[in-house]
Amino acid sequence: MASSYKTQFLGLNQFVGTDKPKMDDFNFDNKTLDQKIKEHFENTTVHITDEERKKWNKAPMVFGQYTGDGALYKEFNLGFNPSFGIVYAVGKAPSFYENGGVNVQYFAIISKNGCTKGIASITNGFKVTQAPNNVPDGMLHQLNEKNVNYVYVMFY
Repeated sequence: MASSYKTQFLGLNQFVGTDKPKMDDFNFDNKTLDQKIKEHFENTTVHITDEERKKWNKAPMVFGQYTGDGALYKEFNLGFNPSFGIVYAVGKAPSFYENGGVNVQYFAIISKNGCTKGIASITNGFKVTQAPNNVPDGMLHQLNEKNVNYVYVMFY
């Protein structure tokens, strides 16, 4: 004899003391539970929207690299405005003084609240600057020097 009662939502067996459960009753319950759990996991929008999922699945940061071409400006479209980021030249000191009192910069920081020299926010990205050799303020930002490799890390 099957169970005297069934659960409200899944129709699983609910036995009372006088019922005589059979293996088929338990197998039915197990198959029902397995199918419902499978359906739940396959339905990817049960708890969050597709828009939320896309936002959450984005990496919190983007890594990139480029080789300088010597141009005064170089722009990078990331598809978002970075909240914080850094750019640095591979194998170079972040900053050093040259003869004549010039401070050479191979490192820059960008944030929503401001930036170091040589980097700036643009719509959906950032741009770096390669300063000319005759800088009036003594700050020679080298963020696009020809044939120098650079790395950037930008956070959403």
